[in-house]
Amino acid sequence: MERILELLPKIEPGEYVRMLHRMEPVPLYAVVAEMGFIYKLYLDGDAPYEIIIYKKGDVLAQDRVDSFI
Repeated sequence: MERILELLPKIEPGEYVRMLHRMEPVPLYAVVAEMGFIYKLYLDGDAPYEIIIYKKGDVLAQDRVDSFI
C-alpha cells in the first residue's frame, strides 16, 4: 500500500496506476478517495484483484481505463 501511495502524487494527466493484489485492499480505498483519486476494482475468478487508480476528473485516464477493460 505504501508504494501505491508514493506513486499517486507523481502521476501525470492521462496516466493511471494498475495493481494486482491477492486480496482486496479495502484500507486503500478511503485513503485514495481522500487524496482525490478514483479506483476501479476488477476480479476475474478468485484472484488476483485488479485495481486501477486515476485522478478524479482526469477524463483522458478514465477513457484509457475504460477502453481496455
